[in-house]
Order: sequence, then structure tokens, then C-alpha cells
Amino acid sequence: MEGIAKIYIQGGLKRTETEFYTLLPSLLSAGFQKEDIVCMPSVRAADLKAASIFNIYDPFLPRGQIPPFTSEAAHLPISEIGRVCGMMTVLQSAAALEGPDDSIVLVLDARAIVRRDFLQRLKDVATKEWTCLSLGHFVEGDSCFSDTEIREHTPMTPITSGALALRLSYVRKIVKTLLPFREPLEYELIFQTLIHKVTPQYVSPPIFYGGHVKN
Repeated sequence: MEGIAKIYIQGGLKRTETEFYTLLPSLLSAGFQKEDIVCMPSVRAADLKAASIFNIYDPFLPRGQIPPFTSEAAHLPISEIGRVCGMMTVLQSAAALEGPDDSIVLVLDARAIVRRDFLQRLKDVATKEWTCLSLGHFVEGDSCFSDTEIREHTPMTPITSGALALRLSYVRKIVKTLLPFREPLEYELIFQTLIHKVTPQYVSPPIFYGGHVKN
């Protein structure tokens, strides 16, 4: 699809008896090429060394007059630290891509499920003005059958990390400021929009469902 620099799938694609991941087959059947897609394994607890964790995670990180967004900030579980590190790995890879600033980087959870008409809806939003766009944010009461619309996030609403579209220009900025961090990933993404003066937005209705979708 024109305009998309790369698609990153986070997490394992191996199926178990109770799991059936449809994301990769759906993307390939829609016409995306294998070279357009990068599968990034999750960062496991065993991958994180105690000596280095507090070089990247600081529960007391000073941020001027901005208070912690959640009570979790002071004691993030190792799994959440791994999620932020996983996002950082994706951003580092994407920031090295060649392409115009308005190129699109998709970051998708391996467990995400696509709509049947996702490709057309994705093409619709690709031509609109935005910088950081949630593709899996669901608002109760919204119709799943309405026309595609881009809306602004309610202030301080967690940004859904399970399905994100980012402009390459924005990726090149936040890769320099994501670390060190103090918040869970969804809230850390809010902070990034604040310091870079970007309006976080989401697609209604969602284009992707499931995965690590957290509203």
C-alpha cells in the first residue's frame, strides 16, 4: 500500500491450541509484501537485566509540574517495562528507515484482528492529516458500521498501543525521548504527544480489534 514505510508486528506469531492469530495472513492476503512486514518478538523478563533496568525506567523521573499519570508509575511490573522496551526496539528500527516525513509506520500487536474492510479504511485514513493515530481505540456507543472518522483523544485517555499508525517524522522524534520513562506504555505515549506538541487521535470505528488494546 502506497505511503506505508513498514509494518511492525509485535509478539509471537506461534499458535497454540487455544490461539489462532490471523493478522499476518490477513495482511499478506490484502496485498502487503513480506518485505513490508517486520515481526518483532516480545521483550521477555529474562531479556532484561536488573543492573540495566533502572537506566531506562525511573519511577521518580522529574517532569516539571506534570504529575504521574497513574499510581502504577511507582512500581511497574517487569512485563510492562518489557513492553516499553519492545516499543523502543520498533522505534529504533523504524527511525532508520529511508522515506519522506509523512510516510506511515504501523505498529500492531500480533493478536490483533483486522476488519474485513480494513484495507479500504486504512487507505481512507492514510490521506488525512494526523501524526499519532490509534487504530484500535473503541469508544462505547460508537457504531462499527459508520463511515471512517478521525477524532481527537479525550485528554489523558490512554493511547491504544495494540494498533498504532505513526508518521515517520514523529517516530524520528520520540525515539530520542521515550527513554528513560516512568509510566505504563499507553500513558508514556501520552507524555510523548505532550512534549512534542502533537494531538493524539484515533479512528472511529476501529480498524483493528483485540491484541493489547487498552482504552
